[in-house]
Amino acid sequence: MDLILRPLGLVLAAGTLMSVNPAPQQQYSPELLAMLDPTAGMRSLCGGTSGSSMRSLLSASAAVVGQTDVTAPPLYDGLGKVHFAITK
Repeated sequence: MDLILRPLGLVLAAGTLMSVNPAPQQQYSPELLAMLDPTAGMRSLCGGTSGSSMRSLLSASAAVVGQTDVTAPPLYDGLGKVHFAITK
């Protein structure tokens, strides 16, 4: 009996699933699609028309760094000796 009911149940389930209509297609506005565009944010990083592009920020920071006087960090004596042996 189980040999007949199991395949019959699978056939009925498959028939039921095949008779179901898909959901209607959604229509999205161009404004919403523009907000979901992943390339829009990347375009402004390298040279967008806005003032906050990555190129303008890097050039401004290079100008600031170029004008400062950088001194060497101090070296301290008596902090110990570190030795890492190199082995194969």
